[in-house]
Amino acid sequence: MINHPSVVAFAVVMATCSHASTQLNVSILDLGTEENQFQPEQLSGDGRTVIGTFFTDRDLPVPTETQQTYRYTRPYRWTVESGNEFLPVPDRPIDTTSRFFDASAAYSVNYDGSVIVGTTNSSAFRWTREDGYVDLNNEWGATRSSAVGVSDDGQRVIGRRYYAGVSNSPYGWDSNSGFFLPESTIEHADRVSPGVISGDGKVVFGSYLFDPPTETRPNPPSRVFRWSEESGHTPIETIAPAEDWNTSVSGTNRNGTVMYGTVWDPIGLTRKAFVWDEQSGMSYLEGDPVPLSVDLENPQVKFSAVSGITADGSLLFGNYLIGILEDDPFHAFVWTKESGIVEFNDYLEQLGIDLSDELGDGRVVALRSVSDDGRTFLTGYQYEDEGFDFVVLTILAPSGAVVLMLTGLAVTRRRRTSM
Repeated sequence: MINHPSVVAFAVVMATCSHASTQLNVSILDLGTEENQFQPEQLSGDGRTVIGTFFTDRDLPVPTETQQTYRYTRPYRWTVESGNEFLPVPDRPIDTTSRFFDASAAYSVNYDGSVIVGTTNSSAFRWTREDGYVDLNNEWGATRSSAVGVSDDGQRVIGRRYYAGVSNSPYGWDSNSGFFLPESTIEHADRVSPGVISGDGKVVFGSYLFDPPTETRPNPPSRVFRWSEESGHTPIETIAPAEDWNTSVSGTNRNGTVMYGTVWDPIGLTRKAFVWDEQSGMSYLEGDPVPLSVDLENPQVKFSAVSGITADGSLLFGNYLIGILEDDPFHAFVWTKESGIVEFNDYLEQLGIDLSDELGDGRVVALRSVSDDGRTFLTGYQYEDEGFDFVVLTILAPSGAVVLMLTGLAVTRRRRTSM
């Protein structure tokens, strides 16, 4: 049993589906994220590795009028077998005049957790289980760089690099064959930035500014693109409600046929999730309660965002919030084309899963990431006493059984909405 907030390695709960005879085993692994020092961000495709950022307890004052402090950060990984381990990134000299000193983070992990990419002290890195830490600046002769995505096999990396004569260059790099992402061919595009790469490494999605910044328009809106070797850079038509709203990409599935992201207003008060596929283009998620509006007289943050997708692109998982001051603001959800948005806790209930015996009163309020098969989740759990912790929750059942149960959930949802 996980006794919040202490760290317990493993707990198992048994549940029986209320509308089927299938018995589900659910494993719950505590990540040891007490005191908010460990911030987990992404789950590997096989569901056995988590990467994130560790915020140390060493704060140094930056010489400003406010004497604001900035914390050291370190990338780390958590595995089912070994728990939390720091990645062996190099220490750099401390420069307290810079607000960006000694900052390191892991941003993406491959399918089996054997390759992790990120940025440490203005240098992209690629860490592998076999070779350890590799500074990609040295590989490329760059002065600065960042790495934001990696393919399932760990060979292809995407990000940005800076070097003599070129201030900001998007890149795709293959550890076997070198650079593979050519310059953008999108008309008027400025500051093209790769964002995510498909699991097979053949498709890249990213963002760009719709027009170059000018004195009269210093902040032009962002749009998204798709790149493949067959089609090159292709701009994706946005569904943003106004020209000055932004569009950004957040993730994609294994072969790049489904992509998700958000549209958001120029101020950043409202963000609304979308899904894109090759057949239907871009659309909002059915059942998303976040309105496409901004009330400047009564400003409140409202957002919906997808945080994970199955390998085949059939299930999306995410979160929405409507007004931080509401009594029940945070909601996790699961989405399919057939069912639309369904509350994640209702999803668990329909599967016959009751977590109260192991986690106490409370509910899942944040979905950070999901495995390729849609059965393992990096989740935030809100306790009734307002405590919060991250756990890895795995539904140990045949995937077909879970799909059948989700179909039943879609029927239940339609019945509810028709009453």
